[in-house]
Amino acid sequence: MRAPAVKSVLALALLAGLTGCGAPSHPAEATDSVPPTPTARAETTAQVNLDIGPMADLVGGNVEGALIQLGPKADVTVTDSSGQDREVDDERDWKICTQEPMPGYPPNGDVIRLGAVLTGEDC
Repeated sequence: MRAPAVKSVLALALLAGLTGCGAPSHPAEATDSVPPTPTARAETTAQVNLDIGPMADLVGGNVEGALIQLGPKADVTVTDSSGQDREVDDERDWKICTQEPMPGYPPNGDVIRLGAVLTGEDC
């Protein structure tokens, strides 16, 4: 009679082990999911320029080269420094006169601002 009792105990232990594996102790916790908040997205966007590192000295170079150097994730604004308010449409024809942030400083998630004039013009 001892063998059937041992088999029963082993079967119960096996059954208890199987029902406890992988089952959450509180099903409500396992199904609750919180969607990401808009601020989490904004923080990710703000971190983009941090990957660039300290700013290089871009003044004197052309805008196209600066954009390539900064990379596609950089948030860059280029404006006409001549005061004529021209559209900077072909970056390779424009040279950089001013930059913000200054060389050596990190962008800290801010927009990188370049002021430029057409190649051949004085800054």
